[in-house]
Amino acid sequence: MNAYYHSLIEEIKKEIDEKSYAQAYELICQELNMPYVPQDALELLESYKSECKPYLEQKNKSMDFNKLQDYIHGSLEQKIYAISMLENMNLRMCHDEVQVLLDSDLPDEYKGTLIEALMEQKIDDPFDLIKSGLNITFIPSAILPMEQDLSICKASSLFESWFTNEDPTMVQFCMSLLMQLVLYERPFNQEDKDPYQLAKSVTRLVYDAMQKSDEWPGFVKKQGLEKIEDIELSIEKRGENND
Repeated sequence: MNAYYHSLIEEIKKEIDEKSYAQAYELICQELNMPYVPQDALELLESYKSECKPYLEQKNKSMDFNKLQDYIHGSLEQKIYAISMLENMNLRMCHDEVQVLLDSDLPDEYKGTLIEALMEQKIDDPFDLIKSGLNITFIPSAILPMEQDLSICKASSLFESWFTNEDPTMVQFCMSLLMQLVLYERPFNQEDKDPYQLAKSVTRLVYDAMQKSDEWPGFVKKQGLEKIEDIELSIEKRGENND
């Protein structure tokens, strides 16, 4: 190893000994980006890089966690961003932070997004939530996932049978609104709803949103839905009160 690399390696070792891992990592990366590095120096640099990396990752996690603490107590936009951060974390280690957000003024659909993340990680700790004036305690891992909810599955099939051939984009619009409903009503599932009533009511809202209400009676008649009750969905009452 020539004098230059000997000096560089000694400097890197000194930074590591002093726990200045970021400075050591920067020196290593600068050298590794050079067009040519001798093999003996390359092996040492790669070894020191691997040594520094866990410390830097831990530092980044600590920085993210400190930001998270600020965001969960911040503005609405910051709380929403905190949810996106939590989705990429081990939620078993973030029970208190999740509970703070569930207790906050976040809209229900965002709390639903957080509950879905808890479900995905199969968290079996209890959480509390006030919804429609009711105090609810729920265990995320015990909630029925969307893909196992028969009412959701059947409603999805109805959207496809109604629109796939004539207007495939309507399937996407209806599914998007159905997912909004699911998130809005979490931690509850949809199994207590008749899938035909559910699909019909979601589709009506899509027709309304697309300013096609005048076409709605014709659609109902064409699909033979006259005798299917048109139910009012909870998402139609968003903004009327703060749960």
